[in-house]
Amino acid sequence: MKKVLLLIISMLFAIQVNAQTQEESSTITIDSLSTKLVELQHSYNFLHCDYELYRIQTSLNQLSQDIKIIINELSISIYHERYDRDFYTSLSENYDANCKSYDAIKRQFEAVQKLVIINIITTGFTESELNVFNACIETIESSMKVVEAALKYYDKLIKIYKD
Repeated sequence: MKKVLLLIISMLFAIQVNAQTQEESSTITIDSLSTKLVELQHSYNFLHCDYELYRIQTSLNQLSQDIKIIINELSISIYHERYDRDFYTSLSENYDANCKSYDAIKRQFEAVQKLVIINIITTGFTESELNVFNACIETIESSMKVVEAALKYYDKLIKIYKD
């Protein structure tokens, strides 16, 4: 009888030790998963902001190239003294469309800047990540100045073409 009682007590002790080991193991797993989740959220925030900034930069580059192509075409027409009322109408409409596109890109940039600022405040970005954001923002601001100058030049050429 002592042997049976001793066997039952040792089995209960083994079950209790096993249960404690499983609890500690699940706690460690939860902590590990929480850490990985925080790392993934950090990476996602960085990549999302970076993507949005590069998307705006790409849109500005495309708009700039479109304007430059039209300016070249318009300059050639002015040089050869070719005037066409339909071409002038097309140029004016295109200029208005490019101005609207630029304004839309500018609004998007302002929204993305706010997104980046919010993520900088809420997410602990590293110094190198902050440098990436700053470089992208500076590049975009520079590109915006180029597009603004191109639009002003485009407007002047349209006026010259009209006269």
